[in-house]
Amino acid sequence: MRKSTRHSLNIKGSARIAVGIDIIDASATGVKARLSVPLPIGTLINIGLPGNNKRHARVVWSEGDITGCEFVQPLDSYDLVTLLEGPKAQND
Repeated sequence: MRKSTRHSLNIKGSARIAVGIDIIDASATGVKARLSVPLPIGTLINIGLPGNNKRHARVVWSEGDITGCEFVQPLDSYDLVTLLEGPKAQND
């Protein structure tokens, strides 16, 4: 027995899941990455980058567990430098 009444609907929505990502290479316009879960081409994702920077990106190609993602808005020069130097600064 249900605690509340269900109502029939047909509404599009979205769900957010955490997916592991290892960035292999990067440019101002996107990244090549290994994802823990394959995602279909066209999927919009939110990528956490060094410097507490999050970027929306779209999956543009996929080969096995390697995926190419294009940033919705390209990185500016500061954010690109932060991304490229981030792992070095964390390891020092």
